[in-house]
Amino acid sequence: MLAAGNGSTFPSVSGEFLEAQPFPEANEREQRQIAARLQAQLAEVETARQAAQLQLSDTRLLRARMLKAFFAELDGATKKKLGDYAETTSGSTPSRGNKQYWQPAEIAWVKTGEVAFAPITATEEAISKAALAECSLTLLPPKSVLIAMYGQGKTRGQSAILEIPATTNQACFAILPNDTWESDFLYLWLKSSYQDLRDLSEDRGGNQANLNGALLKALEVPAPSKTEQQHIVARIQAAMTEIDALENSSKAALEDINRLPNRVLAQAFEV
Repeated sequence: MLAAGNGSTFPSVSGEFLEAQPFPEANEREQRQIAARLQAQLAEVETARQAAQLQLSDTRLLRARMLKAFFAELDGATKKKLGDYAETTSGSTPSRGNKQYWQPAEIAWVKTGEVAFAPITATEEAISKAALAECSLTLLPPKSVLIAMYGQGKTRGQSAILEIPATTNQACFAILPNDTWESDFLYLWLKSSYQDLRDLSEDRGGNQANLNGALLKALEVPAPSKTEQQHIVARIQAAMTEIDALENSSKAALEDINRLPNRVLAQAFEV
């Protein structure tokens, strides 16, 4: 390993240091043989890397298909319009120019980028109690379900469950805990409907494909009994645990394969 250098901003290697390093001696024929062998080994590594990457992609696709399959069982179940059976709201962004709205940072404030198919247990920013009182904000209880109505890239249509009391910006649609849907059930159904939600907003036309409160309140959501919802959630979570284990195994294999080229080269040129 080259570890010597004398650069001030970026490390550099002196010519004297390089000249002092031992290099393997081999005639031209041997060099060609080594190069051919290395190329073959690296090609095998690349084939293995692509296979591992495909397996990782397949586990993610399997998760989406599994969710769809579970909720397909409810095609004949009673459906209820979201806005008729659950209290919903959205938030706002307190003026950045008013420091009293942001200091002291007392109450969690969720941005759409944090609504990312994972429980929300903390937020990047927080607002003051003054902002809560003066800026059209609702303090949402834990187990509220959030949907990102717009945002960059893949954000629009993503959902999450709040695990803490929090407020949100105006781009988050919040569904408060209610008597019709278990929060976990509703979240999983929304997760399974991610692409449908994105398609719904894109069908509106215009320059920006955004969701809004009216569209989301009009969603027809399966509404079996809460006991049945709990049973479905338990089955999905069990299946998810198995898929998570498979995904973690695929990630570990891919990480190992990504380290192989350096190992192969290092072994080939050991002096």
